[in-house]
Amino acid sequence: MHSADSTAYHINCDDPHHHLIYDATSFDIITIDDKEIGVETRTIFAGQDVINQIEVPDTDFVNPNIFR
Repeated sequence: MHSADSTAYHINCDDPHHHLIYDATSFDIITIDDKEIGVETRTIFAGQDVINQIEVPDTDFVNPNIFR
């Protein structure tokens, strides 16, 4: 799953051309232990209704080779 979170929204980017936006509130817990860093996201609220949508007609600006 590909997603982005902020303090106000969850953006579902599973479909690269059609992003769904939900109300959401979450925060990250960052743990630093010796030379290791961990990040855990905790969700406070996750709305179930789509509140907006973003159409992304052109995704050619991303070089697919970076995912290999």
